[in-house]
Amino acid sequence: TILLSEAGSAKEALALFFSILDSVGSNSGSGIFIADVNETWYVENLSGHQYIAVKLPDDLVMAQPNMSIIGLIDLDDTENVIASAGIFDIAKQAGTFVGDEEANVINFVMSYVGSSSANPRMVNALNYLDPAFAGATAETIDPAASYLISNLDAEGNIVPLYTGISLGKVFTIDDVQNFYHVDQIDAGETDATAPT
Repeated sequence: TILLSEAGSAKEALALFFSILDSVGSNSGSGIFIADVNETWYVENLSGHQYIAVKLPDDLVMAQPNMSIIGLIDLDDTENVIASAGIFDIAKQAGTFVGDEEANVINFVMSYVGSSSANPRMVNALNYLDPAFAGATAETIDPAASYLISNLDAEGNIVPLYTGISLGKVFTIDDVQNFYHVDQIDAGETDATAPT
């Protein structure tokens, strides 16, 4: 309500959202999309004041079913990544930091959630979106190779943001609408184990 009524662009909405998180904070973690006709950003805020925003490329396929999905991120990619001040410090104080501070790299989900395991909604989303995951379970899915968002390749170089999800076909409006009828994704389904 606040961002839509006060901001005229995605960048203005990001600045306003970050000013709220920086000053007042949030009482819970969340994932939020902020977009205009020119760009789309995905923001995860955790720990009240800590957040990372990533600018999504047009060809990125992702799923975010009530769980954190920002993985290994190089913060030097300033055109596509915005992070809160103290993002390393808070995780280091908690003894949960995963990454390489000298290289300006953080694994956000591991540093702030401590686990990147797929919840049932993610398992079902992957099975629906990508034929490579047919029959996959939470135990057989590798989060980093499958669905976590990253901007680092295997050699540690900054690359365009990616996930391991690949659509098996061109998705139609029917496919998108049918996604919301997938078990655990359906608004009528509940899962007490899924993070909120």
